[in-house]
Amino acid sequence: MRAPQLSRLLLIPSSRTPQRTSALPQPPKTSTMSPHSAVSSQVLIVGAGPTGYTTAAALAEAGFQNVTILDARPDATMFEWERAYSLVLTRTGQRLLESLPKLGELVKREAICQHVRVDAVLEPDGGVSMSSRRPPAGPMYWLLKTRLLEIMDEHVRSRYPRVRFITGASVKDVVLPNAPPAGIAPAAPAQVKVTHAADGREELLEADLLVACDGSNSVLRTLFSTQGTRVDSTYGTGIYSRPSPATGMCHKGVVLEARPIISAPGVPVQYAQPSVVYTLRGARGARDARTVFDMLLLPVDVGARTGRRGAITVPAGHALMEAKDADEALQLLRDNFPQLRVDECVSQAELQKFVTTTAAVFPPVVRPHSLVARFRDVPRQGGVMFIGDAAHSFPPDSSQGVNSALQDVDVLLRLARSAVGSGASLHDLLSAYEAARHAETWALMELVAIAAPYQYGQNRVGSARAAISRRVRSVMAVVAPGVCSPHVDTLIRQGLTYRDVRRRDRRSVAVLWVLAGALLTAPLAVAAAASRGSEDLAV
Repeated sequence: MRAPQLSRLLLIPSSRTPQRTSALPQPPKTSTMSPHSAVSSQVLIVGAGPTGYTTAAALAEAGFQNVTILDARPDATMFEWERAYSLVLTRTGQRLLESLPKLGELVKREAICQHVRVDAVLEPDGGVSMSSRRPPAGPMYWLLKTRLLEIMDEHVRSRYPRVRFITGASVKDVVLPNAPPAGIAPAAPAQVKVTHAADGREELLEADLLVACDGSNSVLRTLFSTQGTRVDSTYGTGIYSRPSPATGMCHKGVVLEARPIISAPGVPVQYAQPSVVYTLRGARGARDARTVFDMLLLPVDVGARTGRRGAITVPAGHALMEAKDADEALQLLRDNFPQLRVDECVSQAELQKFVTTTAAVFPPVVRPHSLVARFRDVPRQGGVMFIGDAAHSFPPDSSQGVNSALQDVDVLLRLARSAVGSGASLHDLLSAYEAARHAETWALMELVAIAAPYQYGQNRVGSARAAISRRVRSVMAVVAPGVCSPHVDTLIRQGLTYRDVRRRDRRSVAVLWVLAGALLTAPLAVAAAASRGSEDLAV
């Protein structure tokens, strides 16, 4: 009896358009597992962020028995102010939680679930405008990154005790295996040189498969881009990079009281509602642009005792990012937000933390040409795989960073399960992952550059143009829903594949150009017809 075709079993679920995932080769039923099969490989995951933890969980769940996580921090769950992001899990990222139901239950229990998102804009004069919308692809989950890491750390350690952790050690170099002598089977894996921060000790770690989950400044990505002929990659070892309008923007967070007062002194007290996303507009007038900024108040759980986080994104060189002490930062907050009782909701200790931390700087749009690289001197036996920000990094304009990373892991989970079931080699697993993710991540690279890069107000012309485009696309999507789609920033949150979003966006842009051309030429055609009519009457 023939084995079922795996191409049917490896489809990524989608609300509209399924994404095709390459099937792994199936050995005959009488064959035995290869000594170099993927399941028996030594796997080293570099980076213990959400991508690293879920990759370890996915491989262990699939049946991989030798998985190690390496992270440069002494504690992967430690709170870091410069990385104190609130993450939003949309339908794209939630699919992995359904594939790992135990982890999914833990995340959903801790996250803020929004079936209807309510946004409020607070003007400096006290004016308020509110809007609500239902997420198009189901509820969204909000969770502070630090809390998500704590959940994942506890889950991986308790459910997969064979996963090994090495913390406080950073990668310095990778020594690739050499070609074995003629007639001798290759067996030597790659060796990773790491340095332990605590005592400066160096150590060599062996790995058949390296998984780069070390973020937008990936060390592994840089190291492998210089390997040249030592690795075999389908699309080359180069790195694609282009700036986005949001590249270089600086981001910090300030923690307020759980229910800050959002009414000016002298008027009735009004508290911020926990589940509402507030945008506080900064007072402008004749003030220096380097001192003006807006702040986003992210939602918290009802009854939460933790503080409400205010997210601030400004251009490099802004006065707030260069504030030297807490009093200077406090004065800037007072000047910008008369509608917020800053002195009552922000403590001096929090302000001191704010001014002493380093701002996160938004990266350019970066992607390695190939998502995998195989060790050339030991063919069909191992290599490196790039996942998450190491595979595709970009500014967080459209909330796709963690979601696209979890989509990577979801695909890897399905392929890894297939590899374990079939006894396929690492070579087959790497090739299947490249085939499944290559076109999808290139589509993502195109989309994030145009989704919402001007939302931070860094360029008035760009912001105005983006607002007009979004409004026109919204109207056209209602008038002609089968022809024109909403703006990319809306489409990308609907749980569609990135290739489907790109296809719909290109079609909508073409329709709008045709319509614009028709509107421009219509008056000329009418004038020409009127001119001909006048000539006929004269004759």
